[in-house]
Amino acid sequence: MVGFLAAIAGCAFLTAILTPTEAALPASVGGSILGLFASTLASRQRAAWAGILVLCAVCANHLYDRFFDPRILALFFAMAAGIEAARFGGRAFTIAIFAAVLLGLSLQLDFAPLPIALAFFGSLAGGIAMAAYLGLNGQRAPGPGGLRLGLRHAAFLGAGLAIAITLARALSAPQSFWVIQMFVFRALAPPHTPSRAHLIFAAGAIGGAALAGILVFGAGYVDSNALTSALKYGVAMICYAFGLRALGQGNFVLPLLVSTGTVLMIAPTPAGALVRAETAALAAILALVLGWLCDRAFRVPRAKDVP
Repeated sequence: MVGFLAAIAGCAFLTAILTPTEAALPASVGGSILGLFASTLASRQRAAWAGILVLCAVCANHLYDRFFDPRILALFFAMAAGIEAARFGGRAFTIAIFAAVLLGLSLQLDFAPLPIALAFFGSLAGGIAMAAYLGLNGQRAPGPGGLRLGLRHAAFLGAGLAIAITLARALSAPQSFWVIQMFVFRALAPPHTPSRAHLIFAAGAIGGAALAGILVFGAGYVDSNALTSALKYGVAMICYAFGLRALGQGNFVLPLLVSTGTVLMIAPTPAGALVRAETAALAAILALVLGWLCDRAFRVPRAKDVP
């Protein structure tokens, strides 16, 4: 526990130094999360490769947005995640989708590729170094699951992200980023997750959206620019870190904390909490339906109940 907190604090300190502008804050958070948790859920080598892939793919998407449909990019990441799950084990490229969304958000806020890329890579390297120093490398990496699991994981991510991105185009930017992020974390659950776990996930996600709204309202912030970069980063990073640490515990802690951190990252107003609660339910329903279809299509052996 002490080592884990030290890793969070180290990543937070390094990222605060490397973040040149407030617009680079989401990219820095994404880099730290990818470096620390991809190393823990896979290996430091794959965490590094996943970071390189994220930066190249997201920058190409923003530079040539006339030619790249983001759903094609999502399919590319889903295929990489499926190959990893089948052949190597681990979830580095699944976490990479989370980082890609945050990097994309930074580039939308301020298209300054060089400082944002430096902040992302610096935070990525810091996360990898912290994981290595504290002996977290590969500590919670799932083993190779074989062809069926890989196909199931890629199909679940690819179809879910394509639908989520399509729905996101009908929503405002904050809601769109949030529903995609929540679906990515739902993809970290093992196959054949029971319906009860999806309900727990939905309840936790909705509770996290409400909690974020209460925190913002209680602090007296109603303007999205009122929260400072350090405060947003600190609270979001702690929520993400403890949420990911709750992987495998079978309760609502993971979706509650991840939902809180993600909504705080996009600086909500209290009035937006209800809308985000609705998108949380939407993400949970989408995961439930797609999970049921993929389980029956690929017949992956049943896993334990983990939301």
